[in-house]
Amino acid sequence: MKPFHTLALGALVSALAGCGGSDSDNASGTPQPQPPAQPVTLTLSSTTLRTLPGGAGIAVTAASSGTGTIQWKLADGAPGTLSSTTGTSVTYTPPANGVAKTTLVPIVATSGSTSTTLTVAVTPEPGPSGLTLLAGHAAPESADGVGAAASFLYPRRIAADTAGNVFVLEHYTSRPSLPTPGRLRKIAPDGTVTTLIGGRDPQRAWFGQADTANNARRFTEPTSLVVDRTGNFYYGNAYGSGGASSNGGSSLLKITPTGTLSVLAGVETAASTGIADGTGSAARFMYPDAVGIDYDDVIYVQDLNNVARKVTTAGVVTTISSLPRSLHADMHGNTYEYDAAARTLVQTSPSGARKVVAGAPTCDGFKPGPLPGCLPSVQHLIVAGGSTLVLLGDGLVVKLVLPH
Repeated sequence: MKPFHTLALGALVSALAGCGGSDSDNASGTPQPQPPAQPVTLTLSSTTLRTLPGGAGIAVTAASSGTGTIQWKLADGAPGTLSSTTGTSVTYTPPANGVAKTTLVPIVATSGSTSTTLTVAVTPEPGPSGLTLLAGHAAPESADGVGAAASFLYPRRIAADTAGNVFVLEHYTSRPSLPTPGRLRKIAPDGTVTTLIGGRDPQRAWFGQADTANNARRFTEPTSLVVDRTGNFYYGNAYGSGGASSNGGSSLLKITPTGTLSVLAGVETAASTGIADGTGSAARFMYPDAVGIDYDDVIYVQDLNNVARKVTTAGVVTTISSLPRSLHADMHGNTYEYDAAARTLVQTSPSGARKVVAGAPTCDGFKPGPLPGCLPSVQHLIVAGGSTLVLLGDGLVVKLVLPH
């Protein structure tokens, strides 16, 4: 029986070969389906997001997962020019003439069918360098007014919008078990201070209206504040710090310019915390500190243990490796920190070089005038323009214009 089986197997192989059943014949026949191509990812980065008319150019670099040519352009009607239309990097040159208000400039990069945008800003000419008082005085009060006639009660954070307004976040808790509602104050460019949240008049306690929805209860001990380019506010509430419940979750909330309050991401009313990416209520925070927002309205959060997160205005939360340096950089890519021991403001360049740009160890309190001047005891600072910083300290909000 063995010879019979050997003959049958040989015949079967011959038959398959005659029918085109071999691997070599199949390869030269009908093409087999190919796996779908992976989409090209394209990300843009820069050392700064802001400049001045006639100021420093902004270098933008693209990183692509594809091999195709990267093409660049400015959005239609955007002022200024790009150094090239193709390549892995370009430099944006702002217009030489002044702008009356902050002008947003979308820079668009395209590779194949993938496009992405990085928006930068040309901020108005801030005037001569030096220190000026925007508003406030040393007495711990909360009074509206203009300039030094206004005051702030336990101010914690400041934020600025693209219209030149500065916002001050106030809150105070005498006991952790008895949180008190925070306040939100607005400083107009002319120094006029008004109260948006809180205040003595209950009929105007929430954006000029009575707080019938008891929103102030959800604005208890906010951890942070940022403002997007259309005037929406975003603030963090941390677990156990108040909010809708003393046992509430950690969340990022949004307030529209007219006062509508909603949860953007995280869980406000349940004791649910953690580090989890997701959209809206599927995301989790431990201690969401909203430390900055870019001109594409991406919010950046420093969570517990220095975990960096980014949050879109659609509530999509993603953990990232680090916060972008450009968030807090002037038009040259320099960042700033306050040296409390020396009472000075220290500038760090992109290369790591450090130098003192304002203040002096011999100073005793704020004094306006030319730089280096004398600073308040700075507790928070923001970069609000190509060469402009805003400082908060000793109950004062101070504008610092750098040489430019």
